[in-house]
Amino acid sequence: MSPINPEVKGDLKAADAGFEEAKRLWCAGSDPASLLDPGRLLDLEASLRRDQRRLGEALALLEEAIAVGRTPERALIQKGFTLEVMGEPDLAIEALLQAERRLNLQGDRRLMNILRCNLSFSLCSIGRFAEAAGLACRVREAALDMGDEILVLRATWLEGRIAAGTGRPEEARRLLEQARREFAARSMWYDVALALLEEAVLLLDEGRTAEVKELARGLAEVFESKEVHREALAALRLFQEATEREAATAELASRVLRYLFRARHDQGLPFKA
Repeated sequence: MSPINPEVKGDLKAADAGFEEAKRLWCAGSDPASLLDPGRLLDLEASLRRDQRRLGEALALLEEAIAVGRTPERALIQKGFTLEVMGEPDLAIEALLQAERRLNLQGDRRLMNILRCNLSFSLCSIGRFAEAAGLACRVREAALDMGDEILVLRATWLEGRIAAGTGRPEEARRLLEQARREFAARSMWYDVALALLEEAVLLLDEGRTAEVKELARGLAEVFESKEVHREALAALRLFQEATEREAATAELASRVLRYLFRARHDQGLPFKA
């Protein structure tokens, strides 16, 4: 799993054309009563530029949205998400903490829960598991209260990752398996692959290659889906073939897992075998 993007992805080419038209109309119009949020279009365009891997442009747009927008906390969450995608978890944490201070005054519970989920993810990335655990617990409680099934599921995944990072492999496997099965029930195949690889790392660390071989057969549905892009599928096939030969190692599973986290937001990124 990756941190949550609060914006909705779609067809990048169509979205690009739509933004050009939206900017043309914005520049051609006027808002004498100041009813429109000048930061919102910048925030949305930044999401598009990030998905296009134009990350420098995305950050510049977000900085402008933070400066001129009426909801800088939303742009700060987007900034944190973008920095995590860029492999800068420390800077992501800094942006998310700034957003948290603003959101504490706004009272937007759903956005706050997305922020905490992303912050927990970033803290896991740098090994600050105790802080991540406290946030994951709050994410679960708030998600249950709001009836947000997806965030409850992501909290389960986070708890499994935290258990793995704090030396509780049996609990970690149980939670990761639960998350993987629930991701599969919702056809969230990229998340299925991530959770499966995290289980595989734990099993391979214990030398349980036969179980990993059986586990990797669950990638068949991932291969059949259209959610996982070509380069990521190639990395997963390499891992599955290694398990069939009983040649897979925890190091290989970890390498494929790290690659998948990065490649989710960079579909042209090749996997170096």
